[in-house]
Amino acid sequence: MPPEHGGRLALGVSGCGLLDFSTTVHAYGPPARVRDAVAQCNLDEYPDPHAASFCAGLAERFNLPTGLVMAGNGSVELLRLVGLAYIRRRDPVVVVGPTFEEYRMAAEIMGGEVQEIRAQGFGSARPDVQCILDAVRRLRPRVTFLCNPNNPTGTYWDAAEVQALLRACHPGLLVMDGAFQAFVESAWDPLLLVEEGPILLIRSMTKDYAMAGLRLGYAIGAPSIMEPLRRAQTPWGVSAPAQAAGLAALEDREYLQRVMAAVRRDARELVSALRAAGYQPEVGATHFFLLRVEDGRHAAQTLHAQGFLVRLCSSFGLPRHIRISPRRPLENESLVRALSALQTPARAL
Repeated sequence: MPPEHGGRLALGVSGCGLLDFSTTVHAYGPPARVRDAVAQCNLDEYPDPHAASFCAGLAERFNLPTGLVMAGNGSVELLRLVGLAYIRRRDPVVVVGPTFEEYRMAAEIMGGEVQEIRAQGFGSARPDVQCILDAVRRLRPRVTFLCNPNNPTGTYWDAAEVQALLRACHPGLLVMDGAFQAFVESAWDPLLLVEEGPILLIRSMTKDYAMAGLRLGYAIGAPSIMEPLRRAQTPWGVSAPAQAAGLAALEDREYLQRVMAAVRRDARELVSALRAAGYQPEVGATHFFLLRVEDGRHAAQTLHAQGFLVRLCSSFGLPRHIRISPRRPLENESLVRALSALQTPARAL
């Protein structure tokens, strides 16, 4: 069965009058220059098969050699390429959960044997790092997947914790998905780890620049890590509009700082309002957060009937939680009113 994701279309519901709090894409839209670049894109020719200009822009942004960077048709394509390039039948694979389901899917498609170590903390609670290190040393996985910061819990591993995990994974590959790193107020720089061991960093332009309709992500790693991924990737995998959008986004140096400050402010205000309404949001390092309720499906259905979409978390193994991502202030206020009338909030874990 395909993994369940947030978003109106992913949930198979009409968009008429619905406010979507289920998706982790922020509500401020892409930069104007991204829209202009897409509108002016030449659709008559094949795109650059390697997205060379976009990758050069990334390399310049991060002060990296271009050989350490590759583009993908969204971060999910890059995850699937990890499976194609690195995982074979019966290979042990560790997923640090509860987390994004595409890691498991990338491994299982190739016949990998997945062990999910459910040791992520909830909200501000720290992960049980020692439990995960012990499991990795015991299982000796071919690939270990870590979402950092984590979806859906918001847990954020610090640099020392990830370094310890990287050492434990050796000689296996550590894949760290940093799709939500830009939302972290005081994030550490994972690029420092690229020379320390077999690690692949994955990022999402979709999340950073609110352009979910244009699939664009990128991976960073040592050349020896990247080469198998390049061989596995289909030609012309990143469309011309996506490449143009990525370049335009990188040129807007002020956008991320301005928009992320607004998103964090909106998240803080929404959390405060929910606490005032009697809820106890489980807040981590990200803009989205978990909210425990008596029955997640009932809560989601009731809110849907009132024009709100929230993310059911039963697919994460959390049937008494919903995940909420903030929208703009007036929209957030309307959600708080609906939740206030919903039911008696469940106690926090």
